[in-house]
Amino acid sequence: MIQRLVRISLVAGFLATAFAAVATVRAQIPSAAAGGSPPAATRPGYRTPVPIGRNGEEMVDSFKLQDGDIDAVLAALETYTGKTIVRPGQLPTAPYSIKITRPIPKSDLIIALETLLTLNQIAVTPLGDRFLKVTALAQAKSETPEMLAGSTLSVPPSGRIATHLFELNFLRVNEFVPQLQTMLTPGIGGGVVQLEKANAVLVTDTVENLQRIERLLAQVDGPRDNSLTTKFYVLHADKPSDLVTKIHAMLSGPAQNQLRATTTFSADDRTNQLIVIADPRELPFFDALVSHLDVRSDPNMDNEVIRLKHADAKDMNTLLAGIIAGQNSAIQKAAGQSVRPGQAAAPAPGSPAAMLAAAADGLTPSGEFSNLVTIQPDERTNSIVVSGTRDDVRIVRDLIDKIDPDFLAEDEHDHAHDHAHDHADCDHDHGHCDHEGHDHGHHHHHHAHHDDKIKSFVFRSDRPFDSQKLEDFLGGVLQIYGERLLRYKGVLYMKGIDRRVVFQGVHQMMGSDLASKWLPAEKKTNKMVFIGIDLPQDLIVDGLEGCLV
Repeated sequence: MIQRLVRISLVAGFLATAFAAVATVRAQIPSAAAGGSPPAATRPGYRTPVPIGRNGEEMVDSFKLQDGDIDAVLAALETYTGKTIVRPGQLPTAPYSIKITRPIPKSDLIIALETLLTLNQIAVTPLGDRFLKVTALAQAKSETPEMLAGSTLSVPPSGRIATHLFELNFLRVNEFVPQLQTMLTPGIGGGVVQLEKANAVLVTDTVENLQRIERLLAQVDGPRDNSLTTKFYVLHADKPSDLVTKIHAMLSGPAQNQLRATTTFSADDRTNQLIVIADPRELPFFDALVSHLDVRSDPNMDNEVIRLKHADAKDMNTLLAGIIAGQNSAIQKAAGQSVRPGQAAAPAPGSPAAMLAAAADGLTPSGEFSNLVTIQPDERTNSIVVSGTRDDVRIVRDLIDKIDPDFLAEDEHDHAHDHAHDHADCDHDHGHCDHEGHDHGHHHHHHAHHDDKIKSFVFRSDRPFDSQKLEDFLGGVLQIYGERLLRYKGVLYMKGIDRRVVFQGVHQMMGSDLASKWLPAEKKTNKMVFIGIDLPQDLIVDGLEGCLV
């Protein structure tokens, strides 16, 4: 009996202990009916954080979410932060997936979840100590994101949206902001506010990007050791302002990009110095430029006094001045045309100018005067004083050697030996002449005491010229043979004009004027005299005949 009572008391004690344990467990789990939520351990995809002692921080042994919706991600964020989520009714939707298979600190999991939301255009913004505000990323700037004071590097990097004020020390905010735009997270509209007067910029972006910007500014927003240095070049030959102009000309275009934007060079003519402010690595470039440009060079200029043998200095000076002016005028005119200097425009087939174009192949100018040449006559010594480049002096000397003494002496005789002959003995239309020493009447033979290369001939005809044909033909002659034509002049009989036309010229410079009227009983005729070096006489005569009516 006693043993039975003992058994009963033991069973009763065991049952009491069991009921007490069950009551304790039920008290620790909130009832769903009472409005509580199930613990995180009962939700799919979550593992209960377990402390494992790394700096006292809770660890999560694993986390997995496959194609979950926005609600699942926000529920996980709410669980691990211990804060209540405040969200609008509509948010961008997308499938969310994340898989963590090894233990990580709870704070790292929170960062991963915030970054996952940012990547899907969802912004998470702290709202006090107990709430998190969730909005679309494009609205984050206007939803008063957290203002990070001090250094952004003091908080863990994450995709959480925050705002930070960056104050610049050496960079200019208007130069920095355009470069900053390329670094910001797409989708945050107007995330940069530029404060020019304070030289600061207010940036709204993810914490991770704000930290990236702060690290960049730590590298570039400060004085650079030996970034710029000043060097003074004392010039010995060149003028500083002239040298600066030359350097600017050389560095125009793509070459300018080889120097830094902070590099400057300026002239101080008062002290005759070139002042360069540049990176030390650029100074060898300026050293080479100055050493090669600032040198005393023997100028390509010369002066010479040329004594004349027989010609008059004043007349020679007039002739040479006309030659120089004519050539310069022709070069300037040719520069504005589509043809090269010395080359005629394409003439009409079969015209007199076409013969000139065919004969001009291979001809090149024998020399051109510079714009520095000057000539002056010295009547006391009967000399010509020439100043210019060495080529100018050489060309003038060669010209004088060729035309002194014969040219001026014979020019007074009009280079027409037939003056002493009876004009009735010549057939002006066809050029036949009975006088000995004449060559078919259209042209006069050159005198035997001329230089071998200088020739003269006369063209005559009783038939009138067609003014347009003659103008085109003579224009071609001047363009092709202008430099060889030392002198030309004449009296012309033009169709439809009742006056004589007097023309004359030297080289490419030609002019014409109306003279007296033809008398009723006077025989109208053309007479043209050409004097030059190796002139194609037959070609010119044939061309002139082609211009007759």
